[in-house]
Amino acid sequence: VTEQPETFADKLDAIEDAFIADAQIKLHFLTRRIGEISQSPIETILVLCLMHELGMPPFNGLHGGIPSADFLEPRPIDAPVIIYQQAPFPPYTADILLDCKCEETRVLIVVECDGHNFHEKTKEQARHDKKRDRWFTTRGVIVLRFTGSEIWANPMDCAFQISDVVGHRLGWYPKEAA
Repeated sequence: VTEQPETFADKLDAIEDAFIADAQIKLHFLTRRIGEISQSPIETILVLCLMHELGMPPFNGLHGGIPSADFLEPRPIDAPVIIYQQAPFPPYTADILLDCKCEETRVLIVVECDGHNFHEKTKEQARHDKKRDRWFTTRGVIVLRFTGSEIWANPMDCAFQISDVVGHRLGWYPKEAA
């Protein structure tokens, strides 16, 4: 029995299979790492969808909780968007912080993942969240809040909405006519 020589298409299929296997391994470790840092499943899901929506390769531009309040200077890597999980902003900690930079424009966006058990279930929780939002806003930080139900129902849409804010704030999109 004589073996048929491999065709070009066979070679490409084998290479494609190797890329897929490598991507699956990286995704497995990435999801575990994000899950270790996240404080909830909805946060883990949203971070993964954000990475996909923003076109971020695994292990690039993703950092866990940083131990000091001055972690924003200097930026640890030169990337348009850096995602931090559980980022300290004493006296608060942001679920997700996006540090966005394009040329000289820098925008900080805090994304809060509001699970029903911890947000706006009581008047005290609602008061705390509003006070916290005002604290960030007075410091020039954009705050975007999503309910756990929103994230669970359609995490890619939530990620798209966040990406849309990033794009508009950094001037990635043409100005809309008034």
